[in-house]
Amino acid sequence: MQPGHSAQLFWEYDRFGGITTGTVQLTDAGLVFEYEYSVEGGSLLLQDVWTRVSEDLYEFRVREIGDDGVITTHLETTFERVDELRSAGE
Repeated sequence: MQPGHSAQLFWEYDRFGGITTGTVQLTDAGLVFEYEYSVEGGSLLLQDVWTRVSEDLYEFRVREIGDDGVITTHLETTFERVDELRSAGE
């Protein structure tokens, strides 16, 4: 983050030549990416939220923020970091 800024812009390119732009914000709990996602007839305001649970465990959520401010979670999962030495011995 740049000093004095609470959010930074990000760009994400897909394999079809499309681009998503939005903001990313570092919070005490993790990272929040916020962006508009184009759908037929308009767009959705989405958030990708990464929350650190422990040194090796993260929660990931994709949330939609409705026009009325209601948050709907569309995906919720966890990711665990596994070091190569431990996984090779299993």
